[in-house]
Amino acid sequence: MALQAAGYDTSSIKVLIRTDFPAIYRGMSLPDGAALGAEAFRSQEVLNHVLEEELLHLQQKAAGLAEEFGPKTAAELEKEVNEQRKFRLPKSDLKKRISLLEAANAGQLDGLLCPQCGKGAVSVWFTRRSDNDYWTWFLCDLCDFEMRAQGDRPLHYSPDRERSAIGKRGKVTT
Repeated sequence: MALQAAGYDTSSIKVLIRTDFPAIYRGMSLPDGAALGAEAFRSQEVLNHVLEEELLHLQQKAAGLAEEFGPKTAAELEKEVNEQRKFRLPKSDLKKRISLLEAANAGQLDGLLCPQCGKGAVSVWFTRRSDNDYWTWFLCDLCDFEMRAQGDRPLHYSPDRERSAIGKRGKVTT
């Protein structure tokens, strides 16, 4: 477990429950553990972040720091947790990646904004695997960003954008 490898004593987590939370919630402290929602399992980095937060809150409770609440108690406890963190919440570029899919679907195939380097250097290419199985590639000319989506024939597919192979480091070859 990553928390143990980072030096945490995880013995205070006796109960760990996966449950259905509304989408914006990742975790909730329980008296002897935590309940985690689907958002906590988005990636290993997010899971580490959420488990660390719940563990630090359990440690605060065990030390008697969360017994009485005043006007600023919650803010102070959260500040302490954030200062101790070893696992920061990763920044997601999912919205930027979805915008690439939307742009390709709208027929914009060149000069798209790269989620990695921030430049308008992403181009869209296609690989046809069978009559009804296509891969859509998004490749940046300025950095090593690449993304692939698969599905049916893309709306703006054209044979001049079809590539038979993707070469080393995601560069398109014919």
